[in-house]
Amino acid sequence: MMKWLIWFLFVISLLALSEKNFGTFSIISHYVFFDIDSSANGIIIRSDRSKIGVRVRQLGYEIEYKYIVNGDEYVGSLVNYKGVLEDASAVLEKYPLERKVIVYYDSSAPSQAVLEKSSMGFGIWGQLFVLFICVPLITLISFKYVFR
Repeated sequence: MMKWLIWFLFVISLLALSEKNFGTFSIISHYVFFDIDSSANGIIIRSDRSKIGVRVRQLGYEIEYKYIVNGDEYVGSLVNYKGVLEDASAVLEKYPLERKVIVYYDSSAPSQAVLEKSSMGFGIWGQLFVLFICVPLITLISFKYVFR
């Protein structure tokens, strides 16, 4: 029983790290649950480099934009559904501070927005593969050979 609990906590930790470092589940839930069916004019209010994760030396990006829907101002940060592992320099060049942009949002939940309507990127699919294929396989192998 204790072995299962330890392994369960390990898997939960992997899921939490994936969300914290890469926003995996936030991106997936936004892609699946929101209907991006409207657009509004917006402006980039933050365009910076950021470090991805605690120990990873790769640089990512942090983009924020504001837009107005029916007189209410919103701030968004989701650029696309590709994840933060895409080329940060290209994203920062495309969205410099104070650039005017078109923001796509869900008309029934205007706070849910994205700058680029796209499919999920390879980085997101790769993380899903690791989390839902590799981790269960490692779990099965571990219980068969290690946790006898």
